[in-house]
Amino acid sequence: MRKARHQGVSFYETQGNRFSPEAIKSPGSMREIIVSSIVHNSRAILDEAHDFQGIRGMDTWLRELPEWGELEDWKWAARFSYQIIERRGTGGGGFRLMYADFLRESLRWVPDIASYGLVERMLETAGAWQGLAAALKDASEQGRPDFREVARRVERTRALEDAYHRAALALA
Repeated sequence: MRKARHQGVSFYETQGNRFSPEAIKSPGSMREIIVSSIVHNSRAILDEAHDFQGIRGMDTWLRELPEWGELEDWKWAARFSYQIIERRGTGGGGFRLMYADFLRESLRWVPDIASYGLVERMLETAGAWQGLAAALKDASEQGRPDFREVARRVERTRALEDAYHRAALALA
């Protein structure tokens, strides 16, 4: 610990200086904080204000997917999309597996999460994202562009996302 607090070989030199708060206040009602965050997230995903995010973003993706075959780098577009969903720090399933962990841990304060089957719904959604990622990877390895299976997977994933977030709003 002493070495970590007193060193000068990195981009951030420390000479024992640190911040120690005198006290850490309780954040308040964990139930209210958790419910608020879940509901906020679901409202954002269901919000139709932008074509490029949430459920509406998935609809945009479905509309634009047939044009991917015309891209000069269609293989890279498919491969990169696979990586974003499954490989690049998301914990797999487009962050849905980590979110399922959060929901499971939150049961202690919000038992209604179990009543609405949110953990199970999120795990099913994560599986759909993983299947979508696999279809994108497979498409990227083909000799010619064919995104029909990807489109089917997007439709299924979209339906599960929509169902989960509508169910989560019942917590409000």
